[in-house]
Amino acid sequence: MSIVLLLVVALFIAPSVHAQTTAITLQTPTYAVLGSNGVVHIPVTALVSFTGYSGGGNPMAPAEAMNVVVFYHNNYTAPVMGTVTSSPDACNTLIEQPAFFGYAMCPITPSSGSGTETVAFTLTIFNAEMQQYHFDLNAGMISLSGSTNSEVSGSISKSDFYVTVANQQPTFTITIAAPPPVAVTIDGSVQTPGPVTVTESPGLHTISVHKRFRLPTA
Repeated sequence: MSIVLLLVVALFIAPSVHAQTTAITLQTPTYAVLGSNGVVHIPVTALVSFTGYSGGGNPMAPAEAMNVVVFYHNNYTAPVMGTVTSSPDACNTLIEQPAFFGYAMCPITPSSGSGTETVAFTLTIFNAEMQQYHFDLNAGMISLSGSTNSEVSGSISKSDFYVTVANQQPTFTITIAAPPPVAVTIDGSVQTPGPVTVTESPGLHTISVHKRFRLPTA
């Protein structure tokens, strides 16, 4: 009698794992003007780059989302309020959370495994005071498992920012000591040749100084 031994080899293939990361580039104002009704609106734009998003494509794994949150650190009992938009993938409306400090949250379901989302908040503070306000913006992946959500380790990034509330937009004076033959251009506007003094608001300004030369004729 011959015996045939059948060997069955089970091949297990581990799913590939990619690191999940986020990175933030913030565009925020330095100052905000206090309105006559005591309300301040603060525009905040975050460019959030991400990699390794799984999209919950594995049915054996919990679903995932990317969360972008603005935390408000000042001792202020009212919630952070306002609006929020995101592109190319939309986020939910701003969530108001009254607490010791408020937060504004934008959950996103990216349509690809990596890319950049542009998330634009307009934060509103009621009964604002003329002081400096401290915020920080967090971005990261969250795992959605049943009724609990948990952060994906290593995917969280954070960026702090400060906004000073004033009753008017502050200004500063620039004086450029240029001799009369030299022309000065400020933000594309050509000034009278020679010394120039201008008043500007805080922000990015472009200043160029140049002198014209007459080339000798043959």
